[in-house]
Formats: sequence, structure tokens, C-alpha cells
Amino acid sequence: MEYRIEETFHVNLLAPYQIIKALLPLLSKSKSPVVITTASALHQGTIEFDDLEYRKNFNGFKAYRQSKLGVILLTRLFAREHKSVSFFSQHPGVVNTNLGRQMGWIVNAFFKLMGISPKKGAENLIFLASTEPAKLKSGAYYAKKVVKKITTESYDLEMAKKLKLSLDNYLNRA
Repeated sequence: MEYRIEETFHVNLLAPYQIIKALLPLLSKSKSPVVITTASALHQGTIEFDDLEYRKNFNGFKAYRQSKLGVILLTRLFAREHKSVSFFSQHPGVVNTNLGRQMGWIVNAFFKLMGISPKKGAENLIFLASTEPAKLKSGAYYAKKVVKKITTESYDLEMAKKLKLSLDNYLNRA
């Protein structure tokens, strides 16, 4: 069996998790530390705990949705576990980038026609980075500079705990 690293899982979920975990001791000692992760409105679905990398039945769209749900879940869990650090997940909107570069001309045309400029897409992130954390809600999902109520699954802290354990197990065997 050929070993394949699933890029979406690693870039969107595993890397932010590892970075946050590694920085937590320093963040906890800082004055007003903030962690902002990038999520997506496409976070619907659930976590495939038996196949986090979608090795058995790869689907790029499902892998993307799962990775963004995972980021939101971990953001909420970290906010609950580490009160001295503010955690936020944010959705920049549909941004005209090369995100769909491997998905064919229809997806690329969608990003070109419907996407906002990268400058406009950065506004939510800049808002979160420049606002005093006490004026924001730690653990929340922000879009267009406000907290958005989103999918039921994204509030499931038991699923978040299971995901954290799964990621730790994944990292320990790697």
C-alpha cells in the first residue's frame, strides 16, 4: 500500500493544531494572547474518526469540510480549556483565490465570479487581530466581523474532545 499524505487534513487541521499546542505554554504567559484560525462556511458534516485522512474513500470536498469543522471544534475546545488565551475562528468569505485550482474550470469560474478580493477577505481577520480580546467572545466563529451561530455539530464539545484525542494519537504514531 502506497503511503499518501492528505494535504487538506495536514494543512487545514493538523498543522494549526500542532502549532497551537506548541505555543500554548508561551501564550499562557503572554498579556492578552490571541489565536485566530481560518474556518469556512463549508464546515458542515461530521468528523470521520475512522478515516481522518479519507484514505479509504477520498473526497476532496468532504476532506475540506471536515478540516474546517475540526478547526472550529478545536477553537471552541481550546477556548474552554485555556481561559488565559482568546481563541477565535473566522470565515473570510468566498475569496477570489486559487483555492479551486485542482477542481476544474467550473469551480475556478465560481471563485472568479462570486469571490471577493483578497483585501476584502482579510477584513474579518484584521478586525479580530486588532480588536481588544475582552470585546470579543472567545471560542466563537466570526464572519463579517460578528459572531455567527452555525451548525449544531460545530458546538459539539464531546466531538471536539474526541478529535483532539484522535489527533494526539495520530501524532504519536507518526
